[in-house]
Amino acid sequence: MIKCKNCGYLNPEGSKFCENCGASIEQNSSSQNEQQTENSQNNQMPNKSPKNRKPIIIGIIVLLLILAAGYGYMKSQDSDDDTRTENTEKSDHDDDDSDDESDDHDDDKSDSDVKTLMSNNLSNIKGDTSAYYYDLNNNSTASYGDANSAQRAASDIKVYIMAAAFQKIKDGDISLNDRYELTSDDKVGGTGIVQDMQVGDSLTYRDLIDYMITKSDNTAANIITREIGGISSVNSEIDKLDLSSSTKMERMLMDQDALDEGKDNMTSAHDLAVFMKKLYRHDVVSAKYDKKMLEILSNTSNHSKIPAKINTNVVDVYNKTGEYADYGVENDAAILKHGNKAFVLVVMSQNGDSDEQKDAISSLGKDVTQEVFDD
Repeated sequence: MIKCKNCGYLNPEGSKFCENCGASIEQNSSSQNEQQTENSQNNQMPNKSPKNRKPIIIGIIVLLLILAAGYGYMKSQDSDDDTRTENTEKSDHDDDDSDDESDDHDDDKSDSDVKTLMSNNLSNIKGDTSAYYYDLNNNSTASYGDANSAQRAASDIKVYIMAAAFQKIKDGDISLNDRYELTSDDKVGGTGIVQDMQVGDSLTYRDLIDYMITKSDNTAANIITREIGGISSVNSEIDKLDLSSSTKMERMLMDQDALDEGKDNMTSAHDLAVFMKKLYRHDVVSAKYDKKMLEILSNTSNHSKIPAKINTNVVDVYNKTGEYADYGVENDAAILKHGNKAFVLVVMSQNGDSDEQKDAISSLGKDVTQEVFDD
């Protein structure tokens, strides 16, 4: 007999449908067989007890521990590398300090030697002459004459105009890429090339600053001075640099009327030396812009004084001269660098003879360079 899964009625063997409810006997039989097969398969599956899962959990824990240990080792190596780098940098710095200490010892006597060289070269020239020397490695100094007294700056006033311009650039008031259209009223005489350009020519502030220094361009200097706010802006920069009262801009370049009124641009050998020292150490505007100013000074075309008798293929020169023939002015402010040694030398001479002044200044430049760099 076959029992109907639907109603429980017992049907004869071979029945395809339940005689009581009419349900399919074959579907009931198939479902029953499937259930029996499933139960059979379930009974044959292994029993995954907690005991069987334990080795898997232990393996995962061991793997995590290995990964953690590897990460810790890598961090330790990074830390060791940083420490080694720091120690190397400290060692290099200590070596520099050691070199400086050695230089201090060697140059204890060089100050008097440089002072003697100044006297030997400058004492026999006519006019009013002063000089200042500053060793950029050990801060030793030497001077000649009254290095703090105000003298005619001539074109050396342009280094202060340059500093004021770059301060305005740093502050965002102007840009090196700003352009200026030349007018006929802009043109003045004296040194420079802008005066020979065409009215309407367009120059960037970068061009104007470069010409002002490398070509000692008076027209460019006046344009830049006006564009940054006038003489008062230049004097504000001079005050910010903490220079003495000996340094002051009182007139535009080639302003004869102001000269007739007794106004002139003044500075001292000491103040120019302080400015050059600050520039070398990036203490004028910022490291970025001080480097730009040094680059411009390295391209000056007038090497007729301090660098004249120096091999400039070996010695790096950053200088700005000043000349005014009507007043017998011959000035030069220079940084000279060779290897890891550098110094500032400034000479200002007025009311003298140009050829005599140039010869004396160039001889002094040669002698001091040999004294400092050949040691």
